[in-house]
Amino acid sequence: MRNRWYVAGLAGAAMLCSWGTVHAALGSAPLMAMFPGALALALFGAAAWAAVTGSFAPPVKPVWSEARPPAVTRWLKDRADRADAASKPRTAAPAFGAKSRS
Repeated sequence: MRNRWYVAGLAGAAMLCSWGTVHAALGSAPLMAMFPGALALALFGAAAWAAVTGSFAPPVKPVWSEARPPAVTRWLKDRADRADAASKPRTAAPAFGAKSRS
């Protein structure tokens, strides 16, 4: 899971809000416990969503790959195309104003 730091941060904030909910509910303002409680539920939901979703970070590009890089593939294809074109016999272009036989 590459989002573990997001999940840990959201879960930590949710735990803090849960503590605030319990503290407010047991204190002199039980009605005020509803605000940190709702926030704690939202943060726990966001942490659960971040845990199962794909990575937020862009994919890590490999430093070296055993496969052929795209630039080398393009160069080899261009070189093969030029060699193929050089091996074909050239046809003379019709003279200017000459009519083609059809």
